[in-house]
Amino acid sequence: MSNNFNKVLKIYNSLPKAQQLLVAPRGRFIDSPNLLYRLLANKDKGFVELYKLPSEKNKAFLTVAVSPDSQGKGVGKQLVQKAIEEAKLRKDINSIIYKVDNNNIASSKLGASVGTLKNKTPDFTEYEIDTAGLENNKTVLDKVSPEKRALIKRIIEAYKDKYDTDLSYMKFEDSPVAYFNNGKKVGDDFNLPFGGSWTKKKKIYLNENMDEPMKAFNIKEDKDTFTSRIIAHELAHELYNNHATDAFKSEIADLIKTKKFTTPYLKTVNKDKLEEEAFAEYLADSLL
Repeated sequence: MSNNFNKVLKIYNSLPKAQQLLVAPRGRFIDSPNLLYRLLANKDKGFVELYKLPSEKNKAFLTVAVSPDSQGKGVGKQLVQKAIEEAKLRKDINSIIYKVDNNNIASSKLGASVGTLKNKTPDFTEYEIDTAGLENNKTVLDKVSPEKRALIKRIIEAYKDKYDTDLSYMKFEDSPVAYFNNGKKVGDDFNLPFGGSWTKKKKIYLNENMDEPMKAFNIKEDKDTFTSRIIAHELAHELYNNHATDAFKSEIADLIKTKKFTTPYLKTVNKDKLEEEAFAEYLADSLL
């Protein structure tokens, strides 16, 4: 422990004062009763730690630091992924809180890629990382058909591989009715069969009978491909609202201008939602 502590302290002292601010607990690393996990990067390029406070049940707090000469090379991302993997092995941790300085662009981008926005002030942003995931949290997939489960897992892996974003915390449920973003049911006056509904409550509702929207929109592709497209589209809304940076949104917006969408759904979208819906359609297309 003492050897690791000296290495951790050396990394900490190499950081600019502004970066030291969020390395908890302010340089007092050794013998902390709240320290749960610590890992040094190869060649001591950085370190990651998890702390578990007695007052915060089922939550861990993450701190990560990378030596100035090793920053911008993916070291922090690798360390954070290792900490997430460790947390997933522990039954007493359901989520990780990662707090970043808004002026630290790299840390903000990292937080957005691995977690969802929890709280934001003019100075700091807190991200929450769900550590239950598809395999450990049965409530994620237990309310959809077995056929959809396999497709959901495949699409979530595709998001992780292509867009470096873990969306495995999202819950899914088969439903005969659509839902608004706030989680409330859509009324009977909704006259188009829905494929899926994304809500801000980390939940996606999928039509229990995909034949209905396929028939309504005259979809010619097979049902598995269409269902995968709907899953990818709804997950893209989660990425757009809780993970995507403005730079990434602009990048996709530029790509959208070069693509002609044939999805009939976009013709029904109000102009104020068209940018987000086109973003979701583009990402869905890119994963199929």
